[in-house]
Amino acid sequence: MENYTALLTRRSVRKYKDTPIDIEILKEIVKAGMYAPSPFNTQPWEFVIVTDKELLKSLAKATPFWRMLKRCPAAIIVLTKVQECKGVPDPLFYFEACAAATENIIIAANGNGLSSVWLGLYPTIERMQVVTEVLNIPNELTPFSVIPLGIADEDIPPHNEYHEDKVHYNFYNGSINANGDSGDEEK
Repeated sequence: MENYTALLTRRSVRKYKDTPIDIEILKEIVKAGMYAPSPFNTQPWEFVIVTDKELLKSLAKATPFWRMLKRCPAAIIVLTKVQECKGVPDPLFYFEACAAATENIIIAANGNGLSSVWLGLYPTIERMQVVTEVLNIPNELTPFSVIPLGIADEDIPPHNEYHEDKVHYNFYNGSINANGDSGDEEK
């Protein structure tokens, strides 16, 4: 699937068929996460690929909103090591990098014919504790997101997410004409 198509056709899916996913596909999807941008190319992430049914069920106990983990064949957990790094003005930028990695994973999954949904983890302490305990995550790592993966067992039609009223040109509430010139400049 073309990258732009994978991006525009991605949907949040919460119901999956119980079809296993080849580990090589899962590794390719994680690889896409590793190609996300990060501050000063620090690549502050690590990933846990979970395919064990009992572990997935245990992760689902973190919140009722995560019940799809009981049925999906795999999940990827994105972790970060928040540390001081020369040149990075604030270690919290590492969470932005993990958001980019999560998005890459979701788009790569769609490009591989799989569905997914981004489950919010950080900064909810209770959810982070469940993930840390279930997966034996070391204390120096912070769980950022959980991404269930699988073949969709529900049909979610595509829709248009583009809203022109949320786009501004050159400055807030600015406009642009067909020539690409600002329509709001003083002449």
